[in-house]
Amino acid sequence: MYFGEIYDKAILYFLRILAIMGSVEKAIHKDKYAAGDMPSKGEMEMVKEIQLTPNEVRHFVNVASRCDFEIDISYNRYIVDAKSFLGVYGLDLRKSLKVSYEGYDKDFEELLKSLAIAS
Repeated sequence: MYFGEIYDKAILYFLRILAIMGSVEKAIHKDKYAAGDMPSKGEMEMVKEIQLTPNEVRHFVNVASRCDFEIDISYNRYIVDAKSFLGVYGLDLRKSLKVSYEGYDKDFEELLKSLAIAS
């Protein structure tokens, strides 16, 4: 065996170990969430559907801006930063919007609950 082959095999084993560790970490997080613990920043992506009126945009952006995690709001193929007043206001507010985020903030969750579309 050449040094290059040994190096390549070592890299492959290292990548397999990382993949196994990632699977174990996901299983641990799944059990933790089932126990009722709230996810921390970057652990779980949430997607909620809301309806905004032009009068609610400012309040939505203010609450979103206080969050320390990224929040996107989308309609069809348009995705904007939910902390951008012009970005959110530029969306078609007559349609339902999808909010995607990773993190938890009590005020933001309450706002999303109040703006949620009844299913």
